[in-house]
Amino acid sequence: STIPPFDKKVMRQAVANVLEPEEMLAAIAPKGFYTLNSSPFFPNQSVWFSKIGYETYITRDLKKARELITSAGLTPPVSIAVISIPVAQPGGRQIQVAVQQLDESKLFKVDLQIMDWTVMVQKRWEKKHNAMYNAFNVWYQNDLVAPTWNNPQHPASGFLASKTRDDLLDRRLQTTSAAEIGQIRDDFHRWFWHDVPL
Repeated sequence: STIPPFDKKVMRQAVANVLEPEEMLAAIAPKGFYTLNSSPFFPNQSVWFSKIGYETYITRDLKKARELITSAGLTPPVSIAVISIPVAQPGGRQIQVAVQQLDESKLFKVDLQIMDWTVMVQKRWEKKHNAMYNAFNVWYQNDLVAPTWNNPQHPASGFLASKTRDDLLDRRLQTTSAAEIGQIRDDFHRWFWHDVPL
């Protein structure tokens, strides 16, 4: 995000250390009907899927999250505004559970603002929020994904711009080598869990 405090990478890393994904998934489906997946790609997308970052994804470390927040020069609880779709819409329930996790950590104080998707899309231009619900489609069966991989949609609305991500995309567009694509895949996942664009 380009909107403070999440314009600071350590703050995005702090959120990643607070969130517990299985609790979010369990809020919408019984065990056995979901899969923990740290990649923005589906497991059957064998060219691009990777487990790099999985330990970061599943590990909740509130002490580390607190240290990251203080390293950003902030004092918990950090007040943030989150805009989201209603709980009844796909994805809405997970966001509410995520917000609850952030609140219960005592590291964040969240103002959750619920609105329809069309209203939220308009509101994000105002940049009065710190985080927002978003969804993205995997565009190709075995290739690129947006908005983490492609250039950010509407950077003015707060999507993260990243030279590293853009360089990886350039490398991807210049090769057909399976070995090179494998290296780009791994570099992409290392970037994803280091910079935490989502």
